[in-house]
Amino acid sequence: MWLVVAGAVAVAGLVAGLAVLAGVEPYRAVGNADPGVVIRVGGPLLRLVTDLAATVCTGALAFVVFLTGPQASGTVSAFGYAQLQVAARAGWVWCAGALALVPVSAGDVAGVSLGTVASPEHLGGLLVALEQPRGWLLSAGLALVVALGCQLALSWRLAVGLFAVSVLALMPPLVTAHGSSDAGHDLAIAAILMHVPAAAAWLGVLFALALHARRRGRLELELAVRYARLASGCLVIVLVSGVVLDGVLMAPSAPLGSGYGATLLVKAGMWLVAAGGVLVLRGRAPRRLGERGGAGRLGRLLTGELLVLVVALALSVVLTHLPVPGRFDQVVGTQDTLLGYRLAGAPTPWRLLADWRVEPLFGSLAVVLATGYLVAVARAHRRGVRWPVGRTASWLGGCLVLLLATCSGLGRYAAAMFSMHIASHMLIPCWSQCCSRWVDR
Repeated sequence: MWLVVAGAVAVAGLVAGLAVLAGVEPYRAVGNADPGVVIRVGGPLLRLVTDLAATVCTGALAFVVFLTGPQASGTVSAFGYAQLQVAARAGWVWCAGALALVPVSAGDVAGVSLGTVASPEHLGGLLVALEQPRGWLLSAGLALVVALGCQLALSWRLAVGLFAVSVLALMPPLVTAHGSSDAGHDLAIAAILMHVPAAAAWLGVLFALALHARRRGRLELELAVRYARLASGCLVIVLVSGVVLDGVLMAPSAPLGSGYGATLLVKAGMWLVAAGGVLVLRGRAPRRLGERGGAGRLGRLLTGELLVLVVALALSVVLTHLPVPGRFDQVVGTQDTLLGYRLAGAPTPWRLLADWRVEPLFGSLAVVLATGYLVAVARAHRRGVRWPVGRTASWLGGCLVLLLATCSGLGRYAAAMFSMHIASHMLIPCWSQCCSRWVDR
C-alpha cells in the first residue's frame, strides 16, 4: 500500500512541477492571458486524477470482458463482479473530475481566472463558445452512466456494453485537444482515438490484474497469458498511433529540446520500456509461474511495468498542457482547416485511384480484418477443415473495397464532395450484396 501512495505522490509532484516550470508560456503562445495558478497548476493535477480514474474504470471493465468469461447463467464471475465494483467507484471519481474540469478547461482555453469562469453568465457563454468544456461535460454524463451501470450490473453482456460506453466516454475530450484543427487534424484525431483507448485498456487491465493478484495472493497462469496477449495488441496500437499523432503535431523543424519535445521523448522512452516488459512477460510468464519463486519475480515485473505506464500517463497529461513547438508557425489554408489536407484540384479518374491518403482507423481495420481472416483460414486448414475459396476471396475483396473507399482518392474527396461521399458509402453494401449472391450460388 505504501508503494501505491508513494507512487501517487511522486506522479502528482511530477505533473505539478512540470506545470510550474511551464509557467505562463502555454498561454502566451496562443495569445491568452494568465488564468492564475489555480488553473495553471491545479488544472493538470485535476486532469491527472480524472484520467487515472477513467483508466482504472475502463481497465476494470476490460478485465471483465477480456480476461474473464460469463458463467453458465450468463452472469459475471466472482472475479468479474469484484472488478465491476472497482469500476463503479472509479467511475464516480471520473464523473466528478470531468464535471470539475468543465469550468477549469473553460478558463484554461479562454485564459481567464476560475473566479471569473465560476459565475453562471460567464460559464454559460464559454460553454456555448468553446468545445473543450462541452467535451468534458459529455464525458461526465457518459461516466455517470458507466458508474451507475457497474453498480447494478450482473450480466456479462451488460459488462461488455458498459465497457463500450466507457471507451466512448474517453473520446469527447480527445477530439477537442491538440491536433483537432488545422493541417493534418483528420489523421491526428483518428490516431488519438486509437491511442488513448488502447493505452487506457493496457494500463487499466494491468492495474486490475495487480489488484486481483493482491486479493487472491497469487496470479493465475491463464490470466497472465491473456493479459500478455491483450497488452501485445495494445502495444502495437499505441506505438503506431503515437508515431502518426506526433508526426502530425510536431513540425519537422520543431526543436526536440523544447519543453514539449523533451517531455515527448521521455514519454516515448517510457512506452518502449513498458513494451520490453510486455515482451519479456509474454515469453517467460508460463515458465516463471511454474518455477519456485517465479510468481514473486513475475509480480515485480508487473509492478515495474505498472509504475512505468503511470509515469507515461502523467507525461501525457503534461503534454496536453504544453504548446506544440512550430504548430502556430505553419501556413494554413481553408482546406487545411476544414478537411485537414489540401486537394490537388477537381476529381479525375486518375486522382480518385492514385491520390491516396491513409486513414488510420478504417485503413488499419481493413488490414487487421484481412490478416485475421487469413490466419483463421490457415488454422482451419491445419485442422483439416476445407474453407471455401469463394468466401475467402469475398472477404479479402471486401477489405480491399473498404481500403479503397476510405484511403484512396475516393475517400480523400469524400470529405469535400457529397457525390464522392455517397459513392464511398455505397461501395461496401454493393460489394456485400454482390458477394452474397455469388457465394449463395
